[in-house]
Amino acid sequence: MWATKIGPASRGKLLDWLRTELGNRAHVPTWAAHEYLRHHVTGTIVGELEKKTSEISQLAGGTFNYFRPFLDDPALPAADPWDRLRSSTRDAINTLGLLAAASKKWKNAYPAHASQIMDYINERVLPVRDLFSDLPDIAQEGAARYEGRIPPGYQDRNKKGQADDDPDEVSVAGANRYGDLIFWKEAMEHAENSGANAPIILTNDRKNDWRMGGFNGAEIDQTMLSIKKNWRPVPEIHPMLSLEAKLAGIEEVALIDSQYLPAYLRGVYADHFGAFADVAIVPDPPAEPDEMQQRQTAVARRAAE
Repeated sequence: MWATKIGPASRGKLLDWLRTELGNRAHVPTWAAHEYLRHHVTGTIVGELEKKTSEISQLAGGTFNYFRPFLDDPALPAADPWDRLRSSTRDAINTLGLLAAASKKWKNAYPAHASQIMDYINERVLPVRDLFSDLPDIAQEGAARYEGRIPPGYQDRNKKGQADDDPDEVSVAGANRYGDLIFWKEAMEHAENSGANAPIILTNDRKNDWRMGGFNGAEIDQTMLSIKKNWRPVPEIHPMLSLEAKLAGIEEVALIDSQYLPAYLRGVYADHFGAFADVAIVPDPPAEPDEMQQRQTAVARRAAE
């Protein structure tokens, strides 16, 4: 889903790497493909974007007219005169308007974005083995695991679906509360059957029914910190999942997400993944000047005037 949203150049870097460097070692579980199709049919990405676009449009619509009287006060801080603040505010609101206009057009490009992802899914989807044989007992197993907070997916135990005959009626049907568990079982069965000792799961799921809690800032490389100060915790798989994998003969399972993957790729392949890293790792904005810097700027400006 995330890779569908990014641009063709960035997505192309990711898919090329998956195809060339990983080749037949990269796979898409059948359940992940099923979920992608469901979101594609219901228009999840376009629907969410339209909602956000509407919010931006409403914000930009009357914001400047409301704040304009307040931006006419000479008593505003000398380092940021009211006339400059007034013009920068208008520019910012105009930029929001341009953002809203551009995002309204993005839905026209969605089919091409989704098509590239679906092509890759069809290339690398796992062969169906025990998926359907697991389904009759998945609710019973899932309920037992979730009662004991055994991952993955117990954070979805109260997930509600929608009744097919009444969109306004909440139902347990279609809730996909056991989706994470099916995904996990399918991935582990494939790893066990293929003799993989250390599978890596690429997922943006950040709930603690996948990840180990806690965070050690020392784990973050200084080069990475120079780009972004507040990194999310390094993904570390929940110990119960690690234990379950070891009982199946799998030595280690690692998690990686769309933020740490480009950080890794940049280190290994230098600047080759620059476009992908640029969209995946949102850098910190320029630091705001402190009070002393503001005073010095104001003095310099007055001297020049």
